[in-house]
Amino acid sequence: MGAGQSAQRGTEQEPVTRRQLLKGAGLGALSLAAGVAGGGTLWARADEGADNKARARWPGRVIEVSKPGSIVGSKPVAAAVGEMLEAGLLRLTGEADLTEAWRLFVGPEDVVGIKVDCSGGPQCSTSKELVGEVIRGLKNAGVPDNEIIVFDRFADDLRRAGYRYNTGSQGVRCFASEGGESPAGYDEAVGYQAPVGDRQRSPASNIVSKMVTRLVNLPVLKDDGAVGIAGALRNVAFGCFSNTDRFLALAGDPAIADIWRLPVIQGKVVLNVMDALRAQFDRGPLADPDFCWNPASLYLATDPVALDTIGLWVIEQKRVTEDLSPIAGSNRPPTHLATAASRGLGVGEWGKIDLVTVDLPAVGR
Repeated sequence: MGAGQSAQRGTEQEPVTRRQLLKGAGLGALSLAAGVAGGGTLWARADEGADNKARARWPGRVIEVSKPGSIVGSKPVAAAVGEMLEAGLLRLTGEADLTEAWRLFVGPEDVVGIKVDCSGGPQCSTSKELVGEVIRGLKNAGVPDNEIIVFDRFADDLRRAGYRYNTGSQGVRCFASEGGESPAGYDEAVGYQAPVGDRQRSPASNIVSKMVTRLVNLPVLKDDGAVGIAGALRNVAFGCFSNTDRFLALAGDPAIADIWRLPVIQGKVVLNVMDALRAQFDRGPLADPDFCWNPASLYLATDPVALDTIGLWVIEQKRVTEDLSPIAGSNRPPTHLATAASRGLGVGEWGKIDLVTVDLPAVGR
């Protein structure tokens, strides 16, 4: 699809025009916004090269899967979530078999990290039901359960969201970079350096630099009071590195995009699944139930920029219905999306994003 053409909602749906996509959402400013020039310095071990298997296989492609009734209150329905994840993966990859679809991303030789977002506590964090279905898929693809690590930056966040710690040699492991039992800590040989704040270095978590060979990124569809959207890009950049609060005053730009260029991230993230079963349209990223709603959807992509661009549009649409001003025109514009696109991390132009919708029958039908 060439620049200037309208984004498409798959072959089964009527096309959504650029005007419709931008209407009321304030995204015109976003598509024209330039990212912060320059950036910091990346440092990494010489033996860490980019892995072609982890490059976005389908740049610009985003799969939206919706199933009414897949969440009741704040509780997802596990069987429905599994059906949604399967439908999305098959549509994304073009495979006819779910296990074969997973094998495009991982294999028995891999140690797979599942990066969750637990900053929203029990109200609006990556759902355990989605994580459980991802684990099922990884195991069916041959990944041993003890070679799967569910992790977040802070141990307290994991526990508040209901995740059970496991640092043992049996079962799926679950722990954090900071706090709790046996924290993974940080790797002073890999990270991002920028002259912002008192401390200039942001080392990578040992989980991403030393422990895992593949990353599955499970952000939550939420707004963010500093960077606009707490999506796929932010979940990894600020959730896998230390000393990142210093970038909030700059709306995370260009730090978020620059961090993603490190081989331990760009060379390892193979899949992004945005949890939009329950989402938040204001006051994020910490949960505020007054601003949560249940889209009952999942969004899948190998392209984090296209995914976050679509996620922002969904939030902006909800904000229109709630009579709230657009994020893109606020004092927290998500300029890191344009910067990430300019760094070659994905597709940010609406005319080049291929949005495919999969509408599944409601639960019980």
